[in-house]
Amino acid sequence: MFNISLPASELLREEDKLVKSDEAVVIENLVTDSRKVNEGDWFICLKGEKFDGHDFIHALVKKNAGGFIFSRPEIDVNGILVPDTNVYLGHIARVYRKKINRGISNRGIVNRRIDNRCIYCRQCSHI
Repeated sequence: MFNISLPASELLREEDKLVKSDEAVVIENLVTDSRKVNEGDWFICLKGEKFDGHDFIHALVKKNAGGFIFSRPEIDVNGILVPDTNVYLGHIARVYRKKINRGISNRGIVNRRIDNRCIYCRQCSHI
């Protein structure tokens, strides 16, 4: 389970489509394992060698999952329809990483550089 707390509007690309959902909905928890879905969690239907997450959608609807990220247009559930869920998981990671990096200031990077220079100076006996 990934706690991402992102609104659907930040995740949508041009080729994605919201189904029975609103752009303002916030995806708090994103789950890749259908056995670990709790009420309100969003499930991304990944397709692997042995399993296809799309096969578990109807069971998860009964568990009151918050929504789904899926790639089969014939499925009519609350969520985001994408061309490829495996690729979309990487897209979510990039969006989430940008969100985290917004909180890091340039000042911390500058201080780190200054600290490295000080370490260098001490090694060279300049201080």
